[in-house]
Amino acid sequence: MPSIADLFVKYGTYKTTKGYGAYYDKHFEEYRDKDIMLCEIGVAQGYSVKAWLDYFPTAGIIGMDIGEQPFEHPRFSFQQGDQGNWLALPMGPFDIIIDDGSHKTIHILQTIAVMYDSLKNNGLYVIEDLDSRRAKGCRKLLKRMEYNFDVLEFTDTLWIGRKCIS
Repeated sequence: MPSIADLFVKYGTYKTTKGYGAYYDKHFEEYRDKDIMLCEIGVAQGYSVKAWLDYFPTAGIIGMDIGEQPFEHPRFSFQQGDQGNWLALPMGPFDIIIDDGSHKTIHILQTIAVMYDSLKNNGLYVIEDLDSRRAKGCRKLLKRMEYNFDVLEFTDTLWIGRKCIS
């Protein structure tokens, strides 16, 4: 079975250039053959969703974006909305949540606060593109999230936490 990094290349997502594939292969492997629910905020043209559908062969995927639905697939549900509107955020339960939305600090923090209860215990929460100019204020606050998450990765561009309390 191909790695997520290989699938990112296959579908042409920018996540390849960020080096996220190695982190995702490391932390997502345990979910690969399970019936999970994954939510990605900010799906744009849907390239990463296609990679998730291949990587997780039985997963349900919910994607949200301010733009139009990129494609249809039986295991992919699309919700059009603005990440800045907390009422528009998808509700789970989810095993994995990936925030690749606006990259604005206020939206990142609002999303994690609103969607926290939608993440299953021991589920993974991912925030991408922390190197964005708009996300700079978020880094300090994420360091204080250790009471809610086991922080698995915290790089210049990526944060991955495992929910450790219900």
